[in-house]
Amino acid sequence: MHLELCICDAMTPVTMTTQLVVVAHYREVRKVTNTGWLAHRLVTGSELRLWGARDDPDWADGGASLVAPGHDNVVLTAAEGAEVVEPTAFTRPVRLIVPDGSWRQANKMPRRIPALKDLTWLRLPPGPPSRYQLRRETRDGGLATIEAIARALRYLGEPAAADVLDRAFAATVRSVLASRGTPSLT
Repeated sequence: MHLELCICDAMTPVTMTTQLVVVAHYREVRKVTNTGWLAHRLVTGSELRLWGARDDPDWADGGASLVAPGHDNVVLTAAEGAEVVEPTAFTRPVRLIVPDGSWRQANKMPRRIPALKDLTWLRLPPGPPSRYQLRRETRDGGLATIEAIARALRYLGEPAAADVLDRAFAATVRSVLASRGTPSLT
């Protein structure tokens, strides 16, 4: 990014009760338009785990290290068949595990990482359309990873953290579009 397009002012770290784990496809995390990495950078104490590389020793445990004892471990998904889980269903602190990648990559993760199969899968209730203008959306209701995380946090009672993520997301979209010579629609 050019200095005049810097989003540093929008990069305000946020602390929250919900634990965030972004499980990013190893090819996705290197892209300028990746927003899961941005969410990880903003949320203090969050984790970023890379997935998908062959023979990666970090996944020898089948993803068991993603699951935190003493927490309600929840996988954020847009997969068909997942239920909209009411926030009142969680009785302990929430550990929000978020697959990050293309639609195809992210949709495969919960099924291919054994430790995630038996966790609660959280699908968000319908909401406004995505403000993500950097890639073409291939599915109705599709969101950028950071948008989905922000909506999930708002749903889970973390509105201040959601606001920080929303502001950083909007700044990123504006900045990348400006670097491309394209005006932002928002």
